[in-house]
Amino acid sequence: MELGEKNLGDENMGSSLNVHIGAYLVVKTKKEMKTIETKYCEKHSHMRLTSDFCPNCGKPTTIKTEKKPCYPTLGDLEEVDDIMWLVDKLHEVPLNNYYNTSEIIATGNQQNDFTQVDDSAKVFEITPEIMDGCVSNFKTVYEDVITYLTHHNKVENVDVTFGVLQYWW
Repeated sequence: MELGEKNLGDENMGSSLNVHIGAYLVVKTKKEMKTIETKYCEKHSHMRLTSDFCPNCGKPTTIKTEKKPCYPTLGDLEEVDDIMWLVDKLHEVPLNNYYNTSEIIATGNQQNDFTQVDDSAKVFEITPEIMDGCVSNFKTVYEDVITYLTHHNKVENVDVTFGVLQYWW
């Protein structure tokens, strides 16, 4: 790993390599106890299941419920269930150990925030002025999200930074 480089996830986690160059949000969250439900077959207990019946033997699955310490995701921070405004405005970058990291890294998800790239190829020189402009613009476009997260009781810190994110999706 190079100086300043963070491991964002397993290289084999997805099928598409994504690269984001620009401003992004770093949200430090607090650990909480979360109830995790796991479906399994008593005969085939090595399999984690998503259906109500075991695909091998057809018997109904059993639900195992346990509390585990974990960190909230972006979706967990939304207080209003019927309006998914946080996940509509931001794209959460998938990290390795999804529930076991205190950082949420998210890029912008709106058309006018300098994070969208059109179809034509371009070359940009990344100057300090461009980096400052991207961060400033991100703070303006996502001011409501940043304010919401800054005052959230599950969040320790919110920061907007400029950099290169490489991740598989």
